[in-house]
Amino acid sequence: KVAEAIAKAEENLDIEDLKAFEEKMYGDVWEKEKYLNWMWENLMAIKSVMSETASIYVHLDYHICHYVKIILDEIFGESYFRNEISWRRGSVKGAKAKGNQFARNHDVIYYYTKNDDYIYCRQFKPFSAEYVSRFNKDDHDGRGPYRDDQAIGTRSAESIKEMIEDKRIIVLSDGEMKIKTYLNDLKGVAMDDFWDDIPEVNVMGDENCNYATQKPEALLQ
Repeated sequence: KVAEAIAKAEENLDIEDLKAFEEKMYGDVWEKEKYLNWMWENLMAIKSVMSETASIYVHLDYHICHYVKIILDEIFGESYFRNEISWRRGSVKGAKAKGNQFARNHDVIYYYTKNDDYIYCRQFKPFSAEYVSRFNKDDHDGRGPYRDDQAIGTRSAESIKEMIEDKRIIVLSDGEMKIKTYLNDLKGVAMDDFWDDIPEVNVMGDENCNYATQKPEALLQ
C-alpha cells in the first residue's frame, strides 16, 4: 500500500519533523538537502506502488519547485513529464509583494505519469455567460439553444448527408450551408494548465485545520 511504502521511507523522519521542515521552508531557513533526500525516498516509494496507468501530481511553491523538478525527471523520466500547472492561490488583493518585485500569487503542480499508457480524464469548466449568449436560436424541438455560424468546411458528402438527415444543417438564401451547434452537446471549456478558480483555504472556514501548507479540498478533487 502507498501508506506503508511512505511510512518505510519516513523511518528516519517523523511527521513532526516534516511539519517543522515545511514551516521552515516558508521562512526560507530550512535544510534543503535533508528535505530533498526525504522527497527522493518518498517519490521512489510512491512510484514502486503505482499502477502502470497511474499519474502523480506534486504540489510545490517557489522555494523548492525547481529542485524537485530535477528529482521528478530522474525518478519518472523527462519523457513522462506532462504538465507544469500553475495554481493561482487567491485574489490579487490578497497577494503580498515584498519591495520592488511582483506579488507571489501561485504555486506549481507537476504532473507526471508512470509511462505512456496512462489514464487521463479530461475535465471541463463552465462556459462564460458571454459565450453562452451566442447560442441564441431555438427550434423548440427539445435539443435546446444553438448557433448556426459554423461553415461546412471540408466535410465529406456522406457526413453532410447525415447532418442534413439529423436536421443539423441550415441552408442560407444564397445556398451556403451552415452547421447547427447545440449548447447541450458541448461539455464546457477544457481545463488547461492555469487554474484560477480555486481559492486558498479560508482561515475562518470549516475546512481549515491550522496546518501551515494545507491544500483546499477543491484542489485535491
